[in-house]
Formats: sequence, C-alpha cells, structure tokens
Amino acid sequence: LRLSGLALLLAFTASSCALPRIRASARLGQLDLDGSFGASSAGSAIQSSSSALGLDKDDAVPEARVDLDWLGVHVGLSQFGSRHEGRGTAQTTLSLGSGPSITAGTPVDSKIEVELTTARVTWDVIPTRFADIGIGFGVGYYDYEVDVRSLATTARVRSDESFPIAFLALRAASQIGPFEAIGNVGALDVDLGGDELSYYDVDLSLGYRFFKKLKAQGQVTLGYRMLMTDLKYSDRGGEVEADLEFSGPYIGLTFSI
Repeated sequence: LRLSGLALLLAFTASSCALPRIRASARLGQLDLDGSFGASSAGSAIQSSSSALGLDKDDAVPEARVDLDWLGVHVGLSQFGSRHEGRGTAQTTLSLGSGPSITAGTPVDSKIEVELTTARVTWDVIPTRFADIGIGFGVGYYDYEVDVRSLATTARVRSDESFPIAFLALRAASQIGPFEAIGNVGALDVDLGGDELSYYDVDLSLGYRFFKKLKAQGQVTLGYRMLMTDLKYSDRGGEVEADLEFSGPYIGLTFSI
C-alpha cells in the first residue's frame, strides 16, 4: 500500500511539473473583402458596397502567433493586419464633419485597413482520446481605418476607430499521427456607450508534422480564416457604419518545443 501511494504521488508530481509546449507560427494569407461602408454627417448612414468602392483582396496578409499548451490549458497570442484599396464608384452620398460630401455616382479612390491583436485562453472541458474541446475567453484590440477620396473633386471622407474587445473563445483540436487539426472561434456582440461592435473570428487549420527530434517539432499548416465585424459609431458629429467580412486561405510554418 505504501509503494502504491508513493507511485501515485510520484505520478502526480511528474504531471504537475510537466513543461508546457510552446509553439511559434508564421503565416501568410490572402483575404477577400466583402461588405459595405457608409458615413453621414446628418442622419443615418446609407452604405456603399466594398465591391462598388473598388476594394480588392489583399494578396499578402502576414500573421504571427505564439501558443502555449499545458495540461489542458491553451494560451494563444496573435497579430495580423490587412489592407484593401482600389478605385470604384460611391453608390451613396458619403459625408463627415464640415468638409464637402462625396455624392452618389462619384468615382473614388478607396482604402480600408484593419489590424487585430488578440490574446486568449481556453480550458479543455471535453478531453477525449482523439479530440479536445475547450472554452474560455479572450481580449484584444481592433484598429480600423477607412479613407475614400473623390477623383472628381477635393472631397474626402476619412474615419478611424479603435475598439478594445473581450470575447468568448472556443477551441477544438484533434491529432492523429503526424496530422493535427485545430479550430479557434471568437465571438462578441456589444454596445459600448452608443458605439456598436459585433465580432466573429473563425480560424481553421490542418497541420502536417514533417520534423521531430526529441521534443522539437516542425509543422507545415494550411488553413482558412474568416473575420466578420459590424461597426456602428459616431465620428465628428456624424454616424459611420461598416459591415466587413474578411476571408481566405493561408499557409504557415510552426515550430514547437
């Protein structure tokens, strides 16, 4: 009995002292933009579609990630930014502040740029032999800028806003042999003193381990990212609304110890 108790104590101590697994990832993706934007200095904003404004996909979206896995706890840090620009036509009148308006039908030069930095932690609540499912929370910082310039006049409508966010985080992972599938979801719907933000972030990846030596591993990853945001806020006495969906594939390399 004493030997059995000692063995159990040693097993518990060894598991408690287990070192975390640290993973560093670099990704390069391609994001399409689908959505709309509107700005009005008087009344509700009526939106023009991103395709009409000429906003093209971003062919090179870098992302850096660091993940830590330890005894069913998963911590993730990530940062990425995407820029979309092009020429098109305003479908609706755009105006902010005291400057001249961009009237409907005007040819425009457009740009939308976003940056997102997040930190999340989840705990496995349904661990199984082949898959783990966890729930937790995350915090982040969403920075957004839009700039629309008339090609016919000097009119320009520009707005930028930053939102600190706290969101519900979900994670599911499964590993079979050298393959590892991971899904992360973040969700938020909040009213911040009149400013409204809906945020949904879905990241799905499939990795293949091509290198392993002791605890060091190398993995190539293919994935798909979809970020949906719905913004409504006041700027210079006017109202701005932007419904944006960024989505597309990515490829990455991950090294872990």
